[in-house]
Amino acid sequence: MYPVERIIRIDEMMQLLRVSRSTLYRRVKSGSFIKPVTINNKTKGWKQSDYERWLSQF
Repeated sequence: MYPVERIIRIDEMMQLLRVSRSTLYRRVKSGSFIKPVTINNKTKGWKQSDYERWLSQF
C-alpha cells in the first residue's frame, strides 16, 4: 500500500504564505508558486511534499 500524501487546502496555504486568495492564484499563474493538484474533480490543494520542496529553495 502506498503512503497517503497530505494535501494542503487553499485556506491553510493562504495562512502559511500570509497572502490573499487572489495573490496566491496570481503567483501560481505567473509561475512564482507551484500549481495545485485537483482532487475529486473540484477541490484543489497542494501536496505537502511539493510545498516543502518549494520552501527549501529559500
